[in-house]
Amino acid sequence: LMQASRSIPPGEETKNRVDVRTFQRGDTVFFVVEDSGIGIAPDDLSRLFDPFFRKLDAAHLGFTVSRDIVEAAGGEMRVESDGPGTRVMISLPAIPEEIVRQ
Repeated sequence: LMQASRSIPPGEETKNRVDVRTFQRGDTVFFVVEDSGIGIAPDDLSRLFDPFFRKLDAAHLGFTVSRDIVEAAGGEMRVESDGPGTRVMISLPAIPEEIVRQ
C-alpha cells in the first residue's frame, strides 16, 4: 500500500487512486491492490523481486520480502503493470472455518 501511494505523482487528486479488494474463491483468498501511479517499466518489472535491484528506491526490497512471506504461507504474489498503474495480486490458502472459530 505504501509503495502504491508513493507511485502516484502529486496533483489531479480526482484521478489518483489506490484500490484494495479482497475475495475468496473456494479454498483460496485473494488480495488485490491496484493504483493509478506511474507504473513499472517492463524491464524493471522483470527484476522487481530481485533483492539487489534498486532502480527507484529501497522500497523494492519490500516486494522481495512480501513475496517470500506469501510463498512461505503457501501462496503466490504477482505484479502487473501495463502503462500507468500497477496491480499486485496475492493469493493464499484460506484458513479452514473451524480453525478461525477457535
